[in-house]
Amino acid sequence: MSSRAAIVLGTTSALIASCSGQADEERAPAAVRFREEDLLVTPADERDAQRAGDRFVYVADLGTGPALHSLEDGSDLPHRLSQEGLRVATPRVSPDGERILCVGASDGQGQQASGKAHDLRRLRLDADTLPDSVETRIWVLPTRGGDPNPLTAEGEQALDPIWLPSGDAILYARRLEGTTEGLDIYRTDLIGGEPTLLYGGPGDQRQPALDPGGSHLFFRSVVGEKGVLMLGDLDRSKPTTVAVDLNDPSHPAWSPDGKWVAVDEHSSRGRVVRILETEKRRLRATDGDPPLGSSPSWMGDRAVLVTRYDPAALEWIWLNQEDKPPHSILRDPLHDLTQPAISPQRTLVLYCCNGDLEVADIRPERTERRRVTEDRWENADPVWSPGGLSFAFSSRREGNLDIYLRTFPGLRERRLTTDPADDQTPSFTPDGKSVIFASNRNETTGLYRLDIEDAESEPVLLDAGRDGKPLYPSLSKDLDWIVYSVQWGESPGIEMFNLETGEQRPLTLGSDPLTADTAPSFSPDGVYVAFQRTDPSNSDLYLAPMKGGGPRLLVSKVGKARRGPDWMPDGHSLVYSVGGSYDIALIELAGLW
Repeated sequence: MSSRAAIVLGTTSALIASCSGQADEERAPAAVRFREEDLLVTPADERDAQRAGDRFVYVADLGTGPALHSLEDGSDLPHRLSQEGLRVATPRVSPDGERILCVGASDGQGQQASGKAHDLRRLRLDADTLPDSVETRIWVLPTRGGDPNPLTAEGEQALDPIWLPSGDAILYARRLEGTTEGLDIYRTDLIGGEPTLLYGGPGDQRQPALDPGGSHLFFRSVVGEKGVLMLGDLDRSKPTTVAVDLNDPSHPAWSPDGKWVAVDEHSSRGRVVRILETEKRRLRATDGDPPLGSSPSWMGDRAVLVTRYDPAALEWIWLNQEDKPPHSILRDPLHDLTQPAISPQRTLVLYCCNGDLEVADIRPERTERRRVTEDRWENADPVWSPGGLSFAFSSRREGNLDIYLRTFPGLRERRLTTDPADDQTPSFTPDGKSVIFASNRNETTGLYRLDIEDAESEPVLLDAGRDGKPLYPSLSKDLDWIVYSVQWGESPGIEMFNLETGEQRPLTLGSDPLTADTAPSFSPDGVYVAFQRTDPSNSDLYLAPMKGGGPRLLVSKVGKARRGPDWMPDGHSLVYSVGGSYDIALIELAGLW
């Protein structure tokens, strides 16, 4: 694994809460860490990820110098966009998502800029020490590939490009050819014409950040050794100094709603991230030390993504503690709560507690919990029917595991299977007329289907599975596919079985016989499968696209339970058991896929 910084691509996220406490409007931002070992990386530097429609664009050094790449959703194969011999940094996607701005230098200039043949990091993080003689230009190129075109003249030093909201002009920092004067902020139109000076003066004026409305402009002004944060506009009004308490602020970045500006500043611990409330022109209050990081960029209105280099990682900074994923929705300090199942109405959660099943109302104004079984005979695997008026589960009350059906809220019970073998991990078909379950009857574990509307029907074998041991079935919404786990074989993983064609193929494949992918669960739209990746000491929550492209880590150290994560009906979040405490937690997926 590379020891350098890395970016997260596509749906990935290793989300580990590193702050605690109650939420408050003035509460310090909460940090969530992307651990380096959990990131999708190549043996190279990757940074400056930007979303562009159905793909990410980013800078990566794959051995021939920093180049601009794109990675399409569902793919693990990056596509190089910039030409060889051009070393690039700071990509900026246009408002329409069709073009990319970047800073570029030739091979020779790039090596001079950084002192290393593989890196242009100074253009991003240490431009204050970039030699005045180094030539850099602003380039624009199509998001989906094509020849780059220069927007600035040869011989100059151009840095920090950003788009105007209209997409027909850019702002950037410019040092004129043949001078040792400071950098000034210019505007240039893409259709031609001479650059227009917006803000100049002694020292460097750079890192422009335009608000979403295109009227207010933050930038960094450096005179001497330290910088200050300035606020101006596109009409070249006299700028004012903002947040004078900041120590050498850098890299201002507006939130998409224009209410906040994230910056980094110098501290005794290194660069730290601060949040500025734009309307009141004041810093957001903090409890304790601000989080370490630099070069902030916004991911929606609630979270900031920052870069850390020691150790190398990217990290979320959440504005409010309640926004921090994951967060607990049900807690019990004395008992383990496992195998959560959310009702279709999104108001109730079924779960296991000390061998029995309980149901709880998870609406914020309710705290009701109710036990729905009383025998403590390994009642497990609860799953709601599609209409939410009944649930199925497995129970060992007769000496072996059988499948039972209960109505809700009346709790009338019916035993569905009576075979002396173990029948477990039931799952409803989307029409609610049948259950699919795993059974070791007939001396092999297979998947069976049982018509629950016909009391006289017998289970029908659907699939014996690879190695004859399929478990934890989950069905797609169109009834075409069953996804299930195959445990503890030479290549434990998750397989798919097509009910119409009989096609059988792997969704995930493991290489470690001590690690298994288990407890898969289809998203409501049938596009993704959530599952647990388990080893003898730990279990993590992953998400895999049905069409392929590799699984992405969502949460580390989830609870090890027979039935894994369950989807909220809208498909925007997951509930699961938390490792260690075994509380029931929810993770919002918006912005993470």
